[in-house]
Amino acid sequence: MKFLFLLILGFLTLNVFSQVKTDEKKELTDGSTVYLQYVDAKITPPSGYLFMDDYSSFLNQNTQTSISVVRDNKMPYQAFVDNMLKRDYSVGNAKLLSSEKLEKGYLFTFLFTINDAPVERIVYVTGTKDFCFWCTANYKQSEKEKHYKTLLKALTSIEY
Repeated sequence: MKFLFLLILGFLTLNVFSQVKTDEKKELTDGSTVYLQYVDAKITPPSGYLFMDDYSSFLNQNTQTSISVVRDNKMPYQAFVDNMLKRDYSVGNAKLLSSEKLEKGYLFTFLFTINDAPVERIVYVTGTKDFCFWCTANYKQSEKEKHYKTLLKALTSIEY
């Protein structure tokens, strides 16, 4: 159920982001740490991203990449990871490409298609026995070499 919500959120995020017009009053990120009030955490996005505070998300229209952070106060970190690891992804639109334990969390990489274009999503899951964060980033699979390291660095920068 949680994964389905995550997948739906991701699709909505990409569709919404593709239609967002940059507000001239909003500044783009400069590589500094940003406080996300709705999830009570900090993250350091790359420079050049529009911060969408209401969604705890960031969008770069030029690179067509996005970053989002969700906090789940009802799901412990380990339970979320265990659920992701045992799930059968063959029934959905997403394909699990990889999963690996990192120092302070777990990283999953998924592949799916939007408008006939392959898109990868990296999902960094971290948290405690009381809650978890899912930090996601999306990029065109054909541009993985350009964006993967930078987006992974942003996701794993989360502080709570």
